[in-house]
Amino acid sequence: MSRTTRCLFALGLSVSLAAACGDDDGETPAAGGSGGRGGAAGSAGRGGAAGAAGAAGAAGAAGAAGAAGTAGSGNAGTGGSAGTGGSGNAGTGGSSAGTGGSGDEPVDAGPDAADATADNTDGGTNGDCPNLVIGDIVPATGQQVAITRVVFDTTDDTAEVFFTGIDAAFNFAPSQVLCSGPENCSEDIQDIADAPVGAEVSFTISDTTPDEGEIALVSNFPFVSEAFVFAYINWGDFDSEAPVGGDASDEPSNLEDRADNSAGGLWTVGDSVVVEGDTNTIIATGASDIGDGFAACTGEP
Repeated sequence: MSRTTRCLFALGLSVSLAAACGDDDGETPAAGGSGGRGGAAGSAGRGGAAGAAGAAGAAGAAGAAGAAGTAGSGNAGTGGSAGTGGSGNAGTGGSSAGTGGSGDEPVDAGPDAADATADNTDGGTNGDCPNLVIGDIVPATGQQVAITRVVFDTTDDTAEVFFTGIDAAFNFAPSQVLCSGPENCSEDIQDIADAPVGAEVSFTISDTTPDEGEIALVSNFPFVSEAFVFAYINWGDFDSEAPVGGDASDEPSNLEDRADNSAGGLWTVGDSVVVEGDTNTIIATGASDIGDGFAACTGEP
């Protein structure tokens, strides 16, 4: 039975209009030199050409009694004000730098958990095992982390257990332990990296063989009666046993029962992954709470 969920200055036209002034200075009203005319203002907006200088005043006419006429007193015309710079603003720079060429096809940086795959053994080939497709795993209701693979090493009776986070990265925080049976538990699981979503992290546990057994990620040592299970797997019809002693009970329930009672039911009591022949790998292929949700196979190292 399976549970499914899952961002001109306007040159202030500062035109110095210098006034050109003239006056007479003579006994006779001889015509004084005409005042120099102010130079024409430079054209606006033309890069500021200077205005032409005003012409000097003409010499005064000769005075009466042969007196030389006084020199015209007109001031030399003042130079025209330099034309102001053009009023147009310089063109603004582009609003953004041009993008680089597209080059190779872009890489999707998203997690894409549903499509994540992994070889069935660490760097190994398939053997007769299917590839792991994390998106194919159907976690139980309330499950936070799932066992994705178990890879056995029969030379020293160890197993590398792989995990993936379900809805968020899972932290192996104190006081969690990883157990292969009620009396063989390691709290070193707390030292490994979080289990990511859509990828795996692994931990190796001792005293584990491919013919039969169980693995449980537990909130505390099994003898603590309140300890509950985060993830569980049973293979080879292993008979789960209760731990010895306890804090609040002489016979705390076994790990399989606790898995069934944890979250929305993380394992179906009495179910087991079928193993045959020289199995060295168990890989998740479907529902995480039943034996049929895993494949037992032989991977090639």
